[in-house]
Amino acid sequence: MDDDGTWHLIEDQPNASIQLGAFPKCKPVPTFIRTLPTSFNTELKKGGKPVPNSGRHHPYSDQPYPRRSEAAPQTERVKLFPTASSSTPSRPSGPRTSHTVRSQSRTEFSTDLQRRWIIFITQLGALSSFWKEFSPCHSFEELALRLLDKYANSTVTKYLGTLQNFGTILSDLQLSWQDVGTHRIADLLQCTHEGRKCEYGFGATALIKALRWIHKLLTIDSWQNLHSPVVNSFFKMADADRNEAVPLSLFLVMHWERRLLHSNCSSQDVIILGGLLLLLWSGLRFSDGQRVNLSSLSWSVTALRGTAFRTKTTRRGQPWAIQASGFLSYGDFSWVAKWLMTLDTLWSTLSVPGQSSDFILPMSQADSFVQPLIPMTYSQALKWMRYYCTLPWKSLDGVELSDPNAATLHSLKTTTLSWSNQLAQRGLVTDEQRHLQGHHRRGSMRLYSRDDTSGQLALQHTVIVQVRGGFRFVTPLHRGSQAPLHEPEVSLEKFRKDLPSFTWTFFTIWADSQRPHCHWYFACT
Repeated sequence: MDDDGTWHLIEDQPNASIQLGAFPKCKPVPTFIRTLPTSFNTELKKGGKPVPNSGRHHPYSDQPYPRRSEAAPQTERVKLFPTASSSTPSRPSGPRTSHTVRSQSRTEFSTDLQRRWIIFITQLGALSSFWKEFSPCHSFEELALRLLDKYANSTVTKYLGTLQNFGTILSDLQLSWQDVGTHRIADLLQCTHEGRKCEYGFGATALIKALRWIHKLLTIDSWQNLHSPVVNSFFKMADADRNEAVPLSLFLVMHWERRLLHSNCSSQDVIILGGLLLLLWSGLRFSDGQRVNLSSLSWSVTALRGTAFRTKTTRRGQPWAIQASGFLSYGDFSWVAKWLMTLDTLWSTLSVPGQSSDFILPMSQADSFVQPLIPMTYSQALKWMRYYCTLPWKSLDGVELSDPNAATLHSLKTTTLSWSNQLAQRGLVTDEQRHLQGHHRRGSMRLYSRDDTSGQLALQHTVIVQVRGGFRFVTPLHRGSQAPLHEPEVSLEKFRKDLPSFTWTFFTIWADSQRPHCHWYFACT
């Protein structure tokens, strides 16, 4: 891979699609430009009907939430810095102590979101049993914020925004929140259902979920009709084929790993490709991978372990583990080692003291990263993944790849599950190992077990050994009349390289003199 003579070729199986030697010139990386909507250049106009007096004095503003069509306030953009800066920022402390672990509390919510939540409760007033019981308390606002402790910031933002927009509809129709508990709810749901693509921007199902959420949270007894058959009828889905994320081909995964190990791979490509490979092998969703505190990473040369402090199925932490060797590396140095070293350099250079390090993929800007480092968005990660699915650094003479637009970020998770399913048909992996790889619930039998990652490592070990032994996966079935998926022929190379000395400045990693000599039982050899 590198040209420094430290790589030793163990075995080379020539193939037309895989050639060692000079690499063609890489295709240019598409420029990612963030633009602000034109509405950001206009001032926010005050207007709307005043909030009815609820009988309780409140210091916050009582202006109604603006519609999407109205102007938005001016906001400050995050200042961008190139990767190589002339000024050396202060070296961060790094994820060394427990105080850097992200805690789930109401401090995650912005001041504006907290203010909107208090105003909304006040607008409902006596409809809510919570308001009638606790509004006389001096700590009413603190108690109201405590109701949000179990919910994520994104959940509260989505539901509260929907409810405030729906309040605008009620005002336009000269109705109030009391009318939600009457027969008018049917007309209101039909109005939002027909106006889903209008300025309100949400449909009946989104509104029902938001109303049921606030009905349960604030104990609004008069809204029991939200569970009636008429309301439930808006959830009926039309008969259609189920959408599924297509898995990636072994050819793509192998070349991602090969590119990451090559000396010509830029630091930005190492960070992003390594993050995508980590999501693929760990079985994490993209949102789960963006909730991994870097202080939870534990590297033993042959395996990397970590914990997602919050996932779709759990709020108490989800452990995960990956085999570090991948398909190509037979020595101590692997794509995981190079990714960790590059990640250490990035965080020690661009992060600021006190910054939380609880995500895997940082947001990029052209050939650099945003400073301070912030999590990469779903849309940007999807653009990068589909760009890498074209293998822009490789000449594809005679090789036909599947349409990159057919892949989504969830394809990373489904890839190893698809591979393991084919191995399960041959009796090489168990259903329990597949559930551990996909982090699917299987009751409470493992509630007190801290060895949840052993089955995951065993499954990955089986996949790697079978592929190295010549087994190739069957091309999965694509849905509907879409173009068929292609599985190009794969011929693996075998390389070995010793782990180079490296000075860790961000991660707390053992020194060379403290390097462990023991290996995990499932380490691939």
